[in-house]
Amino acid sequence: MNIAIIVGGRFHAFNLAEQLNKNNNLKQIITSYPKLYLKNKFNIENDKVNSILLKEIVSRSFLSKFFDTNNFLTEYFDKKASDLVNYKNLDILIGWSSFSLKSFYKAKNYKCIKILERGSTHIEHQKEILEEEYRLHDMKPVLPSTKIIEKEKLEYEIADYITVPTEFAKKTFINKGFDEKKIIK
Repeated sequence: MNIAIIVGGRFHAFNLAEQLNKNNNLKQIITSYPKLYLKNKFNIENDKVNSILLKEIVSRSFLSKFFDTNNFLTEYFDKKASDLVNYKNLDILIGWSSFSLKSFYKAKNYKCIKILERGSTHIEHQKEILEEEYRLHDMKPVLPSTKIIEKEKLEYEIADYITVPTEFAKKTFINKGFDEKKIIK
């Protein structure tokens, strides 16, 4: 089985990639981290890693303190990743939410299963909870942008499956009208 991973950052994707690699199932991982990091910490060969470093460099730089670079970096990573995925002979494409829409669209032309990794609740539910908490604490809200919300909702629709970490997160998707069979906890 050939599996590719798209992750704009690290999250638990590197642990997943490490285990898939040990079982000879990892075909490719596309990340914003350097190849050397994955080689040294997770024993993943350089030829299986594609690094899109600009996302990490800019998000960790002084620029992110003065400018909202999130939308630009997310779109940049998504576009670059979609060009790097080797869709041929790919059985499963696992992509992290916000970073996988363009790759998932391209994957529709191939016979691979598209799994979206969403490490939280449905994004609309997340926004609702954040708005309420900021209001309760009389704080200026920092919320996901409308652009990110709409993008994630498209990812939810195009994905064959969505993985979530908890039963609570799963229920937020079901409450938004998703078939329980599409959500993997």
